[in-house]
Amino acid sequence: MKLAKTILACVVALALVGTMAMSALAAGAATATLTADKATAAIGDEIVVTVAIECADDQLASGKLPIVYDAAKVEFVSSANVVAGITNTAEVAEAGTVKNSFMFQGAAGATAVTLYTATFKAIADGEAVFTIADGNYATDAEDEDYELATAGCTVVIAAAETEAPTTEAPTTEAPTTAEATTVAPIVETTAAPASVVTPSEEGTAAQKATPKTGSDASMAIVAGLVVLAGAAYVATKKSK
Repeated sequence: MKLAKTILACVVALALVGTMAMSALAAGAATATLTADKATAAIGDEIVVTVAIECADDQLASGKLPIVYDAAKVEFVSSANVVAGITNTAEVAEAGTVKNSFMFQGAAGATAVTLYTATFKAIADGEAVFTIADGNYATDAEDEDYELATAGCTVVIAAAETEAPTTEAPTTEAPTTAEATTVAPIVETTAAPASVVTPSEEGTAAQKATPKTGSDASMAIVAGLVVLAGAAYVATKKSK
């Protein structure tokens, strides 16, 4: 009985030692993140997604961090390494996944490392979600795996705005009507010519217009009497 207890105690002790040893060999925690260069985009815009990782130590050596994206919203354009001294491959394994793996020559030498960028083109409106695919991993220089957590990003794509053509309302100008100017006819008035009176006519007219004076009347009476006297004398002669 005592022997059985002793053996059981040894097994438990060995299990604890093994667990502690495995914990000591573990690389530690790490977080891989995707970050987009913009929160919103229009159809036709390019979106640059950066892949970075932060580890518990500076011994990052290699890993595999594929990007999953919505092929109905964006299309893969290209990728580029960011950090020096890294061998990185990125290619489209299939529509919707960018296959990626990286390896340092030795260790990264830093706890936070920006690995590479992937450029996409927006092709449809909606939310474009980028995540790190399953099957990802990261190891240290001793080829020990980090306990890796991941974080993606989202970009809202809007349809490109098109300016509505500005249509100017036609301007209708009222026809200009020439103002009728009524000019009063000029009536030439011709004055009647002045009567020209000759000197003789002037005298005759004067005589006609001048009334007879008293002397003229006396002479006329005398003349009448003389005529009557003469007539009487002739009549007397005939009667003898």
